[in-house]
Amino acid sequence: MNENMRNSTVGEIVGGILNSKLGYGLSDWFKALQNKKLKEIKDEDISRLIRQGVIVKYAVFEATNRLLENPTMGIYDGEGLAEISKLSQEFWCKNDSLRIKLKAIIFQLTNNNLLENFEWMSESCKKEFSVNLETLKTKLLE
Repeated sequence: MNENMRNSTVGEIVGGILNSKLGYGLSDWFKALQNKKLKEIKDEDISRLIRQGVIVKYAVFEATNRLLENPTMGIYDGEGLAEISKLSQEFWCKNDSLRIKLKAIIFQLTNNNLLENFEWMSESCKKEFSVNLETLKTKLLE
């Protein structure tokens, strides 16, 4: 997967085959995304794509491009990382290039103390983020 993928629309990525598999509420949400380029989708929609299991590989790819700039991406502090940390070991085995890229990002975040500069919504958000980060580190190393 390369950086040019970020310029593809969601509709181009899925080829229009997904709508029939989504429930009513999800299909309306997904239709609204179809003409947007991956790089133009809101953080919370990237998180939702991962959570709903829709074009997950592409959503994770986009999330990794955003995490260094904004590790707390999402509708709440750390939503993107929280959703990524829930992905199965099987996903990471099938997507080794994403695993390697995310390991490098986590290394940068943790070893350069980049997270200390953020204004967290609360101490509990910061703690939850740290737990998700450790969970993800463990998964990526297995």
